Amino acid sequence: MSIESIETLLKQDFTRLTASLEVDGFAERVLKGLEGRRRFRLVIVCLAGGAGALLAGLQFADLFPAIPAALAHLPLGGVSDALSPQLLAATALALSLAATLVVVQSDR
Repeated sequence: MSIESIETLLKQDFTRLTASLEVDGFAERVLKGLEGRRRFRLVIVCLAGGAGALLAGLQFADLFPAIPAALAHLPLGGVSDALSPQLLAATALALSLAATLVVVQSDR
């Protein structure tokens, strides 16, 4: 038997085995499991970021009411009237959640 015929037989065998392995769905099952773990990690990181932002916001409860009072002395044309402490706290929470999502996206 020549080397070319052995190589041809090996190529045919490998092609047949590869085709049978591609049909068993192993790779799809592994990828699906990894995607589930990735989603779970994403939820945990977002919840931790939100809880951290909430705790940080609670630490600054005295700071948020002072910001509109401080802005009242600046010539901003009544912008300080629109800035309630609740709006400032919600903005801080939204910014921290957005930063958490940026960190999570960089993980992908």
